[in-house]
This record gives sequence, C-alpha cells and structure tokens, in this order.
Amino acid sequence: MNARSYIKMAMALFLGSSVLTLGLAGCGSSASSYCNRACDCVGCSENEHDECIDDYEDAQKAADDEGCGDQFSAASSCLDDEFTCNDGDIDADGCNSENEALFKCLL
Repeated sequence: MNARSYIKMAMALFLGSSVLTLGLAGCGSSASSYCNRACDCVGCSENEHDECIDDYEDAQKAADDEGCGDQFSAASSCLDDEFTCNDGDIDADGCNSENEALFKCLL
C-alpha cells in the first residue's frame, strides 16, 4: 500500500465511514499540519503530501457546504489531540462520538 492510500485509509477510519469516497477527510487543525504529521508517520512523497492537503481542504469545504462545519471541526480537533504514530501506523483512538456526530450530519 502506498503512502497516499494509507493516509486515505486513516482518514476514512477517522470519519468512521465511506465518506472518504466523496473526497472528505477531516479538519480542525490545518491541512498542512495534519498532512505533515501523517506523512512523517507513514512516509510520503511530495506529491502525496500535496494530494493529502488537497483532500483535506476539499473535506473542509464539503462539510461546510453540508452545514457540518462545527461537527467537522470537533472531529478534526479530536483527531489532532489523539493522533499518535506507532511504528508507521497512524492511531487516533478516542474520537468515536465526534466521528459519529460528523457522520450523522453528512448523511
């Protein structure tokens, strides 16, 4: 699995749904901050890093467009707080309620 696929998978887990297929990721901290941390963890090319930022920013806009900006921000802030890197794996346990609220809003 390449780094971009791994980051997308981690973002999908963050959202707890298949919403990622719509181009949604997560936001609360900045896109570059999240993608820097994710890429430092899993290893990314410059292109993959740039695509991560684009996906992240698209996610913020999509959530805002759906009226889910507050839920998106809460889920992203939780991700930022809970984000750890364990041997090349992104771990962000502890955000279930925030992710569920975002998922429900986006449906």
